[in-house]
Amino acid sequence: MDTVVPAPPHERLARELSGAHVRALLEYSSDILCSAEISPDGRDVDIYFFGDLGVQIGFAPDQIPRHLNLERLTALMYPGDGDKFAAELARAIETGTFETDVRHVGPQGEITWWEISAIPIEFEQGRARWWVACGRNVTQRKRVELALRDTLDELTNIKSQLELENTFLRTEYEREHEFREIIGTSAALKASLQLVRRVAPTSAPVLITGETGTGKELVARALHQHSARKDRPMAVINCAAMPPT
Repeated sequence: MDTVVPAPPHERLARELSGAHVRALLEYSSDILCSAEISPDGRDVDIYFFGDLGVQIGFAPDQIPRHLNLERLTALMYPGDGDKFAAELARAIETGTFETDVRHVGPQGEITWWEISAIPIEFEQGRARWWVACGRNVTQRKRVELALRDTLDELTNIKSQLELENTFLRTEYEREHEFREIIGTSAALKASLQLVRRVAPTSAPVLITGETGTGKELVARALHQHSARKDRPMAVINCAAMPPT
């Protein structure tokens, strides 16, 4: 009696995917379809690609084998992405879910972005052993996202620069127009304004004296503008208009 040896999952899956309607659905939903066998320790991976993988990732169909182990597969990825892929694969063996994105480096150095997701179809001792995975080329979307991110970073830098320039200009304007309501360059006026600068930050009461029309209220406003109360309203009372009572 002949012993029937079951076909490897790669071959069984290939037969199941041979239907025209199934192939049409797969071609519509993904750019790359593959099955993968992962060793129990997760260190050895055999990946079988269905369809014309070579054309999709920049190789001629006869330049890349159908089967790739983990080392050869990650060698096709952008530096650093292969390590991320391997780490996600090790995690997927325990969780039964796999989803990541990687950059592929073509034979001419061209870079393409791929979103890869997979589901387990067979388990061995409670660990996912056989997988079906699909990949979609999202290079165009990633390029748009990167361009938008660069534009946002540029706008953020421009905004920060404008805020710095605005702060500088306001500081310069306030310094040039520190006492904008008081006009004069005499030594006596400069000495009075220097007193304003010294006393304004304190909480001491200030008595301003002078003849009518000499600008006592202007000095009072200057004191207020340089005090800790500058953001609060200033109440001005005309004492001469108040009745003696």
